[in-house]
Amino acid sequence: MKHRKIWIGSGLVLLIAAMLTVYVIRNTQAQAEVKTVKAAREEIREEIVTSGVLEAGRQQEVYLDPERGELAEIPVKPGKKVKKGTVLVRYRNDLLDSEKQQAEMQIEAARVKRSGLLRQLEEAKKAGQSVPGVPGGGAVSEEQIRQEIRLAELEMKQAQKQLETLRKRLDRLTVRSNLSGTVVQVNPNGGRGASAEPLVIVADLEDLKVRADVSELDVMKVKKGQSVIIRSDALPDEEWKGEVIRVGELPRSDEKMAAAPGGGSGQVVYPVEVRLKTPIPLKLGSNLIVEIAAEKRKALTLPQEAVREEQGKSFVFAVEKGKAVRREVKVGISSGDRLEILSGVKPGETVVLDPPEDLRSGTEVKAR
Repeated sequence: MKHRKIWIGSGLVLLIAAMLTVYVIRNTQAQAEVKTVKAAREEIREEIVTSGVLEAGRQQEVYLDPERGELAEIPVKPGKKVKKGTVLVRYRNDLLDSEKQQAEMQIEAARVKRSGLLRQLEEAKKAGQSVPGVPGGGAVSEEQIRQEIRLAELEMKQAQKQLETLRKRLDRLTVRSNLSGTVVQVNPNGGRGASAEPLVIVADLEDLKVRADVSELDVMKVKKGQSVIIRSDALPDEEWKGEVIRVGELPRSDEKMAAAPGGGSGQVVYPVEVRLKTPIPLKLGSNLIVEIAAEKRKALTLPQEAVREEQGKSFVFAVEKGKAVRREVKVGISSGDRLEILSGVKPGETVVLDPPEDLRSGTEVKAR
């Protein structure tokens, strides 16, 4: 009987010890070690991310102009560096050439006529106010000769004026570069009309810009002088700085939208021009990622890794009395690695940073 009591007592001790061990183990396992962060109000800047295209800041496009005449020559080739005034395209117009020759002949005829009349005038002065006229006619007075001279001079002036007009039209047969740059395109088969391709394009490759499209919802936040970060999928490890230099007052046309990266989507967008502050080693027409730093203001924020999303809703794990409590939050804009918190968390509250996937509401947590 005595031995039986001893065995029972020993069993109770072992059972209690086992229960305590399980409790301690469970309690230890239930308490998760996590990193935490406090929600804080700080200055944030909204970033508007959109697409853009690399363009030349200064560019000349020469289109076929049948009114000038027949295309005769394109004396430049792609890649050629040209100076302002370099001939890019020449036209030929036989009708203008013929009219020019006629005007020159009229000037010469008027000049010869005037010279002959001046000689007659000298003879009239010597003969006493009159000289013999044409055979069978009467004498010609000095005053009559002067009138003929004035008419000849008028004819010569009219012909000279016509010649000046023709020379200007002939000068338009030669199209020159209006800037110093590089010939980036030559297309002898360029047509005409809204969809025509240019015959020649000259661009200043030392002065590049980015043309971006900003939605009607964001364009009111974009201002001249705002900083811009530009990235490219072609060079993912690099970025370039820029500055907004112009915000379009009118949306882009359907034709331009159709030619834009991705084509027209039916969304109203406005053109925004960005001047590059640093050189960019990409070709004209390259697609770019444009990040415009818009308005700056104070807001309650959390690091992005503190916020999770599930079924379209955002949430965090706030720390209350040593336990993780799941809370739904409403987020606003992003600024760098921070998110604006509009509701769900108050300033100074502690939340779990990068919560584990298996973390559940009510789990005891311990900050590392």
